[in-house]
Amino acid sequence: MKKICIFAVLAVLTLGLSGCEEDWYPGFIGEWDLIEAGGFPVDSRYADAYDFYDNGTGVYYFVDDYGYLCEEWFRWDADEYTIHIVFDSYYMGTAFWYYDYDRYYLYLSDTPDMHYYYVYERHR
Repeated sequence: MKKICIFAVLAVLTLGLSGCEEDWYPGFIGEWDLIEAGGFPVDSRYADAYDFYDNGTGVYYFVDDYGYLCEEWFRWDADEYTIHIVFDSYYMGTAFWYYDYDRYYLYLSDTPDMHYYYVYERHR
C-alpha cells in the first residue's frame, strides 16, 4: 500500500510539472540604438533609441526639431510578434510595432510583412 501511495504522489507531481507552461520572456529587453531606416544608415547624432525594462516600462530617446536630445517614458506590452507602447506624454500617443530580433539587432515595422523596417542595434 505504501508503494502505491508513493507512486500516486510521484505521478501527480510528474503531471503537474509537465503541465506547466513556460513563461514567454521577450529577448528585446535592454537598450537599442537606431542604425538603419528603410535600408539606409542613420547618422548617430540624429538616431533615436529605446530602453525596454523588464517591469513593462521604458524610455524613448530622440532628437527634436531643434537638435535637443529628449526622452519620453512609456509603458509597453508585447507578445511574440508585436509590441504596444503607450507613452506617458499625451502628445506622443501610442506606438504599435511588429518586431523581430536576434541577439544584437531589433527590427521594428508597422506592417507584419516587415517590408519597411527600422534596425536597432543592442547598445554595448
